[in-house]
Amino acid sequence: TQIDLSVKDNKGRSIMQLAAMGGNIRVLEILLKAKAPLIIADEKGTTPIVSILYPNNLRFFLNVLLIESCRWAR
Repeated sequence: TQIDLSVKDNKGRSIMQLAAMGGNIRVLEILLKAKAPLIIADEKGTTPIVSILYPNNLRFFLNVLLIESCRWAR
């Protein structure tokens, strides 16, 4: 069974964005490993990468940038 990781709620927020907004680092790590979309905006144009900054998880934010830059480089 496959799960659609790009599904959005009624405000256009993805599961990645909701986890980022809640500062749930473990869920974010799992979603990143599962290749959930990181650049997917909600109805206000906010992306998960911006939402990561809400709980001030700077260390995690930098790790996300590193992981994503490696993914894009392939």
